[in-house]
This record gives sequence, C-alpha cells and structure tokens, in this order.
Amino acid sequence: MQSEKTKEQLQAEAMRQALNDQKEGSGKLTRRMVIVIARKFCLEPMDMVKRLEKDGIIKNGSFEWFKQNGGITKNHIEQEKQGKLL
Repeated sequence: MQSEKTKEQLQAEAMRQALNDQKEGSGKLTRRMVIVIARKFCLEPMDMVKRLEKDGIIKNGSFEWFKQNGGITKNHIEQEKQGKLL
C-alpha cells in the first residue's frame, strides 16, 4: 500500500515540474528561471534556490554558485519583469 504524499513532497513535485517547464530543453539554470518559479511559489529567489537544492531538484552547490556570482538581486527581478533578463 502506497502511503499518501506529504504536503512538502507534493510541493517539491510541483517545483520540479515548474522548473522543467521553465527549462524548455536547456540544461542551464538561469536567474530568470529561478525568479519565475520563486514568484509562483511566493518565495524569494535565493530561498527558492536553497529549496530546489535541498529537495535534490537542482545540483548541490547551485546556491553557492549564485551567491558567489552576485546572487539574484532586486535589479535582476525588475529586469525579468521587463523581459530583459535571459
């Protein structure tokens, strides 16, 4: 008998699907992808990176990579809203 999935497991599955929808065949995780997914789940983008990494949806070290490369700033978020962030 299969046990019911927890709310956290269901949310992780939804996040995985959202990421797959954003990737569109690209193997690279971008700031734009993170911003769009974070908005969908009402999280800050860097918190979303942590969650995706914790759930094994993205590779370990992704959060540190973003952190070492300028993070995801309010300017990035504004650029994404204007369609200027790739």
